[in-house]
Amino acid sequence: MCENVVVKDNIAAGCMFSGFIAPGHTCGSYEVADQNFRGNVAHSIEGSGARIYPNPSVPAHKTCYEGSYFSAYKCDLEGVVTHDITLEIRMTNMQFVDNEAGF
Repeated sequence: MCENVVVKDNIAAGCMFSGFIAPGHTCGSYEVADQNFRGNVAHSIEGSGARIYPNPSVPAHKTCYEGSYFSAYKCDLEGVVTHDITLEIRMTNMQFVDNEAGF
């Protein structure tokens, strides 16, 4: 089992289903050290740029989780997708350009 995986400042291109699949962070926490997924870019994806989900090991994510500092362009579907059970989902500081389905 992997722990504390950090994915920052990467580019995913030409992927079949999703550029990134990553957990979000705690709502309102914008410190770089608190975010394990930040500064990434997905482009030319045959699906979604990213799938951001609540981290099951963080109890606060049952009420709110957030994705931030991500960009996606020229994706065949949406720039980012999420569909999890929680009270609030936030997506901040993101740029999406020329994606088929938007956000």
